[in-house]
Amino acid sequence: KGFLESIINDCDARVWGCKEIRWAVDYQDKKTLIPYKQFHKRLDHLKSLYPNCKFIFTERDLESQLKSGWWQTTENARDIISKLKKYYQRYMKTSDNSYMVSYNDIVNCNNNFKDLFKFLGEEFNQRSYNKIINKNPG
Repeated sequence: KGFLESIINDCDARVWGCKEIRWAVDYQDKKTLIPYKQFHKRLDHLKSLYPNCKFIFTERDLESQLKSGWWQTTENARDIISKLKKYYQRYMKTSDNSYMVSYNDIVNCNNNFKDLFKFLGEEFNQRSYNKIINKNPG
């Protein structure tokens, strides 16, 4: 908790987050998917530590995802990604602190992406989006 507080207290952000793609992977062998019940327990434990936390699950075109970063060297990646999506969908059914967004939602700036900001209690800013995505800031 001290680590997070030192980071959070050192900035003026209203929303802070981290990227982690391995919540559902066994921490010992780093390639085996844990049972759903254990995955659910891990996320609920984080929520008990940080009651206002929210989980944003992201998905991407499977073939593109298989070529990216950690996944390209992970055995059974196709199967793991498929099961992860099911884990996310299942968790979302029992959780008010989770949201699913796809890479295409972000790139296309569609309503599901804009609704992510509502979920986070933030206002969507088209100008900031354009700047980040390298579109004309107009």
